[in-house]
Amino acid sequence: MTQLVRYQPWSLAGLERQIEGLFGALPYRSWVLPARTGQWAPACDVFSRDGDLVVELDLPGIDPGKDVQVTVQDGTLCISGERHRPHADDGGDGGYAWRDWRYGPFERGFTLPEGATGEGITASYRDGVLEVVVPKAAQRAEPRQIPVSTGVGKNGQTAVNASQGAA
Repeated sequence: MTQLVRYQPWSLAGLERQIEGLFGALPYRSWVLPARTGQWAPACDVFSRDGDLVVELDLPGIDPGKDVQVTVQDGTLCISGERHRPHADDGGDGGYAWRDWRYGPFERGFTLPEGATGEGITASYRDGVLEVVVPKAAQRAEPRQIPVSTGVGKNGQTAVNASQGAA
């Protein structure tokens, strides 16, 4: 028997499953730090490209030379800056009926994967998108098999006693 279930696109359980599915296979599972209270956070994409970790932030209308800072400290990549509100000639709100764009300071933090350093990081801005590349940070170490010893040899002797008896 088929059961009808109401579609809820913004349910927390569904969102949690989507996030788990997205980050579950990545070595840097939950490394995106939340924005500080009172600040807006630009949309971002995080992915790997040719072994490099790539962070892209949607920052249209921002002068990256003056209003964006990219820093690395204690294993955290921090991208901060500010989007300034355009000045209206009449001193008011410019006649807007609705504004969705956020203005003011922003900050996004990303915990770098184990072993990643701040060396060689590059940042570029094109078509309103800031791209930060952390070289070789997305490469996974190859898994290797570790033998497990029980400490007990033949006839119940410990491994040390068994090796001494063979000498």
